[in-house]
Amino acid sequence: MSNNNWILAGLMTAAMVSNLGLPVAIAQPAPEPSLAFEQVFDFFRGQVQDRRRGQVSGSRPVRDSAPPCLINPGDSETLWHQKPLFLLRGDISQIEVQPLGDSAAQLWDAEPTATESGLLTAAYDGQPLRLGSPYQMLIYEDQPIFGSVLTVQIPLQIMAAGEERDRIAADLDQLTAELATEKADAEAIAQAKADYFIENELPADALQILFTIADPSEELIAAREALATDICSEELRP
Repeated sequence: MSNNNWILAGLMTAAMVSNLGLPVAIAQPAPEPSLAFEQVFDFFRGQVQDRRRGQVSGSRPVRDSAPPCLINPGDSETLWHQKPLFLLRGDISQIEVQPLGDSAAQLWDAEPTATESGLLTAAYDGQPLRLGSPYQMLIYEDQPIFGSVLTVQIPLQIMAAGEERDRIAADLDQLTAELATEKADAEAIAQAKADYFIENELPADALQILFTIADPSEELIAAREALATDICSEELRP
């Protein structure tokens, strides 16, 4: 059969299917990011520079590589969680945590794990960081000649013991219990907690909740990747 006849046959078949009312397979667009976390995403998209996240332009350059991007925690932020989640992008070989002002003490270090999209994650799994104490995150980059080199130091602080910390713990327990009674799934509970942390001006804790959900939906995965891309499109301004 000639090419023209094949084309004609295909058109006739499509017309017959249409006339019979049978479904025709049509390519579907990629899923849109979940609207469930819209409050969290809008906050970070509007507050990237104020919240001290983005490309660290002041670091020593790595040849043929973009500068590292700080996603979580932000520069000089206070965290409620005593075991932070570190999120970055770049050619990063190692992360360390040490008490601020004590370069001889190394509390914890890890090689970040890369996702398929290139997002780097490292969940702190050492002894809980002390309440009210200042720390710093040390970021090491791979450089062609010198190997792993310290290029960025980011201060952070753990919320002190007291009424505010106790109130947050009680509110989170109550929130979890209420949603569990309503048979809410893990993603809905995480959404409520992330919104709560945003409302209480604890963005690092909100992102930690957002990026540690077990078995996230495809929509949430897409939304998280889009948020990381948005943050890393800006320059960190201390």
